Amino acid sequence: MLKQRNDKVYDLACLGQTEKFAKLSPDFTTVWNYRREILEHLFKEQEGQFSTLQGKLEVIKNELLMLVKQVMSSPKSYSIWEHRVWTITLGLTLEREYLAGMKAKKLAEKAEEEKKQSEAASAATEENGNDGDEAAELMNMPGQEVREEGDEMWKSAILDNELKLCSKMLAMDERNFHCWNYRNQIANLYCKEIELRVLDAQK
Repeated sequence: MLKQRNDKVYDLACLGQTEKFAKLSPDFTTVWNYRREILEHLFKEQEGQFSTLQGKLEVIKNELLMLVKQVMSSPKSYSIWEHRVWTITLGLTLEREYLAGMKAKKLAEKAEEEKKQSEAASAATEENGNDGDEAAELMNMPGQEVREEGDEMWKSAILDNELKLCSKMLAMDERNFHCWNYRNQIANLYCKEIELRVLDAQK
């Protein structure tokens, strides 16, 4: 495996090998470093499952599921927790991309709906004279506008899952300082993520 890394062999077969070696020796940092190099390469090449956003998110999901098994068997391995932080950080980038796409889609749908309403209002005005103007003003009264459910844009499914995992791990052993340290990192990531989303919403 070390020869493959030196030769810069980054493919799915090597990715599978790193998982097997990591199970045998979870604290072997070189294995995790090689695994990250492979994943970075595959994400960059964007082939097969890595060619779509949904495919990339599925890769992140599978990576996290694999790491759950690893951390359950070796809860005090810094290498596993470190790789999980790396995976979460990558996942957050993809999650932002997904949310941006959803936001653009909703804005497009809203614009289309407003266009249809405007056309319908214009048609009603032509039929009823000035009656339509008063109705349009009433629809735009402060407090009567349609409010969108925006709470979800501040939430991160990925980070919420991590906090739940930490709660489960700490319920098993509250002295697991590795998990406490990881939880602090996740909490800090969540704060930074909210700040990024606030700034994005203000654009």
